Amino acid sequence: MRRTVWQAVGALVVTAATVAAVGMPAGAATAPGLPAAKQAAHVAIERRVASLNAAVGVVQSSTFLGADQATLVQLLQSDVSGLQQLDQTIQADTTLQAVRADARKIFTDYRVYALMLPVVHMVRGADAITNVIVPKLDAAAAHLQDAITQQNKSNLQPLLDDLKTQTAAAQQLVSGLPAELEALKPADWNANHAVLQPSRDSLQSARLDLRRARQDARDIVSGLTK
Repeated sequence: MRRTVWQAVGALVVTAATVAAVGMPAGAATAPGLPAAKQAAHVAIERRVASLNAAVGVVQSSTFLGADQATLVQLLQSDVSGLQQLDQTIQADTTLQAVRADARKIFTDYRVYALMLPVVHMVRGADAITNVIVPKLDAAAAHLQDAITQQNKSNLQPLLDDLKTQTAAAQQLVSGLPAELEALKPADWNANHAVLQPSRDSLQSARLDLRRARQDARDIVSGLTK
């Protein structure tokens, strides 16, 4: 009798386990590491969303960006939306394999830190040169030319000519750069990790040209006051 009771209990346990297994998606509750993998992906996405939203604020406060302001905001917000949708997909995944596959897209499909945020930084740098620094140097050059002429300081003319040359060179180096940067996709970075280097080099060269132009202006002012 006792043996029969234990057999009945065992049968009930097996039946209950079978019903539970059939009633749940494969791997939904049994895959080891599944909750931890989902949480890690969520944290990685939330970190990137916060960084992107912070960049949106910076762009919106950068009044010198011109048309690039709207373009950058759209690109940043598109990444925010895409990452949030990806997070929803990952949280709904039922296997560790699916979570891992989708989590890889956080990097391969977005490249927030390797591409998007550097693009924003460089576009702002290029637009600052085009829309702020160059116009100021051009205006300064015009005033300095008047002063050189009025004071008959022809010895300062080569400095002014160099100031104009350096300013024009800086402008040329960044001309068209924002559009080129904004057109880059994560796939471009995936194929070539150095895809941003030419733009960095152009910006660095432009900044050096502007530094020389400013020094020319200082030297002219010093010469005019003697």
